[in-house]
Amino acid sequence: MPSLPPICLQIVTWNNCDDLIATLSSLEQLDYPKAQLDLLVFDNGSTDGTMEKVATPMATMTEAGWGRADYNRSEDNLGAFGGRAAAQKLMTKRAEFFFSLDDDLELAADSLAILLTALQQTAAGSAGARIVYHSDPSRVAISAGYMNPWSGTFSGSAPTQRTPCHFTGAGATLFRRAVFDSVGGFDADYYTSHGDVDIGLKIVKSGHEVLYVPEAVIEHKVAIGGTRTPERMYYQLRNKVLLFRKHLSLPQRLIVYSLYALAWVPKLLLSSIAFHRGLNGPELKAIARALVDAVLDRRGRIGEGGEGVDS
Repeated sequence: MPSLPPICLQIVTWNNCDDLIATLSSLEQLDYPKAQLDLLVFDNGSTDGTMEKVATPMATMTEAGWGRADYNRSEDNLGAFGGRAAAQKLMTKRAEFFFSLDDDLELAADSLAILLTALQQTAAGSAGARIVYHSDPSRVAISAGYMNPWSGTFSGSAPTQRTPCHFTGAGATLFRRAVFDSVGGFDADYYTSHGDVDIGLKIVKSGHEVLYVPEAVIEHKVAIGGTRTPERMYYQLRNKVLLFRKHLSLPQRLIVYSLYALAWVPKLLLSSIAFHRGLNGPELKAIARALVDAVLDRRGRIGEGGEGVDS
């Protein structure tokens, strides 16, 4: 029986030490030869003692026979996708597959093996797990994602069978290394939003499928419905325009920009007023700045070359 291929597991973390340690414990239970697993933890400048606290569990993983268990640290917070873009340059050369993970997960023991099988049985470039809420595993948090290039809208579905889609959650997706490298990997321009959509669309454009694999289950410790902050609103809106600029044709962009100006942005403003039951200065400021920065094609982390958005 041929040996299973080496896989690099990458976790980007920031000030989330307790959840990260729990995630490492979950990884130790994976049904996969430890010698074929290379772990890379990339710390986005945590100030909660992450470096000291994860030293013991990572040393334990090395003693348990993991191929590698490396910790790397940035002095600055590069964001979810800035951190991934930096960490991917540190990936071990032997890895044939690359498992992108968030730092607050609980993985089913067979999840990695299922995703690998899905890739090996097809020519797909990536395979994403069914991500469910840790607080309520019966509810799907992230599944198969799609983008309509003529309306600029996004949608998701949770089919019970493996299905091709446009993107899956970057926090629990296995990539075929050759395909991942050929499309340029994660893009730091997105900083913390829509980088998963970007990598999915790049893979599809390269002629490979992005697979959603529902039988691979991973629990995510996030709030149901997500969180709402001015900073989050800023990145979501600005990065949508960045995504359109990169991936849509000129006719598609003209239609989508018109729809955003006439419908989607007014709807966003009205939803903000309805949610807050009145005008919310920080959120409206974030929306306005996102639109300005999108027009000026400003990318990466907010605050570089200008003021930040109130959180």
